[in-house]
Amino acid sequence: MSLTREQILAARKTPREKVAMPEWGGDVWVQVMSGEVRDEYEMEMYKERNNGAMKNMRARLLVRCLVDESGAPLFKPEDIAELGKESSVLLDRLAQVAQRLNFLTDNAMEKAKGNLEPNPGVAQ
Repeated sequence: MSLTREQILAARKTPREKVAMPEWGGDVWVQVMSGEVRDEYEMEMYKERNNGAMKNMRARLLVRCLVDESGAPLFKPEDIAELGKESSVLLDRLAQVAQRLNFLTDNAMEKAKGNLEPNPGVAQ
């Protein structure tokens, strides 16, 4: 059965994961980026790489992935510098979750690869 445009758009769910942050006194949600946000992030990182600078790369990712319980962003792009002043250990813990959820790591890409390969029993 082929899906319709309406079915695809109605089924939109954004995976996210709660991460305990006892150092901050609670939990935070790390969410998968939308396609639009992911493209924006990748373009920004591409420009940064070409300029020879990767300043606040974890904070840049987390600004796009940290959300409240309803899925609303916790931070805005102008918060990158301030968020980048947090402990590198805490930022790295959250960035690792964001990278895994968004398939930004080699390991995550390998796991996803199995889900993306054609199923030999299904007509393509």
